[in-house]
Amino acid sequence: MTTFANMAAPLIALFLGVILAHIGLRKSLLASGVTYIEYYYFVIYIITMVVIASYFLFHNKKNLSLIQYRNGLVMKLLFWPFILTSILGITWWKFYL
Repeated sequence: MTTFANMAAPLIALFLGVILAHIGLRKSLLASGVTYIEYYYFVIYIITMVVIASYFLFHNKKNLSLIQYRNGLVMKLLFWPFILTSILGITWWKFYL
């Protein structure tokens, strides 16, 4: 049986690794403000926090139908569409608006 700490530890390590990669990118860029590539990091930050929160809510048996329906099927099915729609929306916003 996995615990929240056993699952959260690798995701937190991934989160810290992404933060360090983002800091390294910022140091190598000479641009001011937020660049297009940094929005990918923001999407990764958000999706990591959503995965941790959904895992926590699922295993604490919170009565949320979105989380509990068929062993978290809704969250599993929304993972890639959320990422790809976010990237598509950011691309459209940065280059076409």
